[in-house]
Amino acid sequence: MGKQHLTSKYFVGTSGWHYEHWRGLYYPVELAKPKWLKFYSKQFNTVELNNSFYHLPTEKVFITWRESSPENFVFAVKVSRFITHIKKLRNIGSVLDNFLSRACLLQNKLGPLLYQLPPNMKRNDEVLESF
Repeated sequence: MGKQHLTSKYFVGTSGWHYEHWRGLYYPVELAKPKWLKFYSKQFNTVELNNSFYHLPTEKVFITWRESSPENFVFAVKVSRFITHIKKLRNIGSVLDNFLSRACLLQNKLGPLLYQLPPNMKRNDEVLESF
């Protein structure tokens, strides 16, 4: 058997970067919060966007994230709980379109979309098929 080469790329990051208790532990005490992502993205090449689960960030916020991170940085975006927990993946066409139009502002930095489903949600082939 010949030598195999790794063809996959590894992404290492955390679930979010905007945690006050990281000040002094990870972020320098004097570093202003608006600079935290830039600092973070010099150490890691990906991050999970958690706040998109709770509310839809504005266009300006998505653009700022894109512009504050290096070219090879990847954002894993958690899909809105309105889609997963309230609508339970049903009748979400316009809501999902709106969410995706915002997330796509990350352009080439948009990575996976993370769908966290409710723990009590049962498999439903009809819902999955329409999704």
